[in-house]
Amino acid sequence: MTDTPQIPSDLSVFASLTPDEIRTMTAAVWHHDYPANTVIFREGDKAGALFIVTRGRVRVVVSFAAGLEKEMLNLGMGDIFGELSVITGQDRSATATTLEDTSVLSIDKMALGKLCREHPLIGNKLLRFLLLTVAERLHTTTTHYRNAVDWALNVSDAMELNLNALAGGRLAVAAELVTGSRVAGELVKVQKHGNDSELVIRNSTGEVVVIPYHAVASIAFPAEAVQPRKDRTGAFTL
Repeated sequence: MTDTPQIPSDLSVFASLTPDEIRTMTAAVWHHDYPANTVIFREGDKAGALFIVTRGRVRVVVSFAAGLEKEMLNLGMGDIFGELSVITGQDRSATATTLEDTSVLSIDKMALGKLCREHPLIGNKLLRFLLLTVAERLHTTTTHYRNAVDWALNVSDAMELNLNALAGGRLAVAAELVTGSRVAGELVKVQKHGNDSELVIRNSTGEVVVIPYHAVASIAFPAEAVQPRKDRTGAFTL
């Protein structure tokens, strides 16, 4: 870590700053070098600084039950992360790990607040960039949430396609998990486990695999396995 970091002017977060404003920024930021596979912060850690990648790559993941993880961000030069903890003061909501040798700049909450008070033009430009970044990521998170709700409705009796009703027919399925792995086999049943639901799949070797539904990104099965039927209006649906 160095006290007087060099701030690359071509980073998107600093694109709106003048050369003088970038020089002013040097008093507010710190430089860090991390080797590959280093955890910068963990989910649940106390709020700290936000980070800007100047070299290398950083992976940001959130954890679920049974040790499952979902990659939310894969970041490179110019990208920021850790901004929510600086804005809200809440504990870290994800874990950030370097994928290769990586350099970052960091700005903690106190330094950012001081910068905004003493140099409001710089502060306004940085905060605008942060808000745009948060808005973009909120849109992505909303899409993930919508997909998860759709899947939950499919598993339950809330939609026309009820996987539990199909399980007795030796249905061949292929489940893509949020971890990127894939489980294929015969859908045995869908069962409740506390407040959760689980898919029970028998694979080609005869092993029975139990998968929490929130760990499933998508599931595929033959279209002919679902017979069209009439809804209350008389229209045919799946």
